[in-house]
Amino acid sequence: MFVSPRGSGALVWVYGGAIPTGPLGNYFAYEQTPVNGKRLVIANLGMYEEMDEAKFRATFPNVR
Repeated sequence: MFVSPRGSGALVWVYGGAIPTGPLGNYFAYEQTPVNGKRLVIANLGMYEEMDEAKFRATFPNVR
């Protein structure tokens, strides 16, 4: 549950007022480390999306 399904990297969980919304609904977790330049971003209802770094930064602007 706390590990990416694409490897052994951690998932980062987002909560509170910082939850971004996109076409799949509310995004609540993302891979801490990109795989092949893309991160899995998990939305509600188990939906997920693979985002390149530019789209990820636009969706999660406060992530360092």
